[in-house]
Amino acid sequence: MKFEHIGIKVLNLPESIKFYTQVLDCSVINKLQKQETQLVFLDAHGVTIELIYKPKNSLRTIGPVEHLAFKVDNFEKKVQELKDLNIKFDGPARNTEIGKIIFFRGPNNERIEILGL
Repeated sequence: MKFEHIGIKVLNLPESIKFYTQVLDCSVINKLQKQETQLVFLDAHGVTIELIYKPKNSLRTIGPVEHLAFKVDNFEKKVQELKDLNIKFDGPARNTEIGKIIFFRGPNNERIEILGL
């Protein structure tokens, strides 16, 4: 068994695509339409993220995904790039047994972790 993708229900599809492609350097690999539901698949550096947009879903709560983690080669550089984009962090960076981490929120309030060794 191997990890396939992470699905995230989004409130604004164009804003979400822009965020994931411009801030996190993901690339769009597929787009599908199923009745009113729009699906956009992103390559997130070897991991697939599925953005799910349903127009009637605007009042839903954020789903069960706890966080998405992105591993970077240069932690300090990426944190500075995010600061330059006016990204607000959930707290300060901290050292853990797996590396340095920091969390912030995406446009749909999804929690995103940056991990550096």
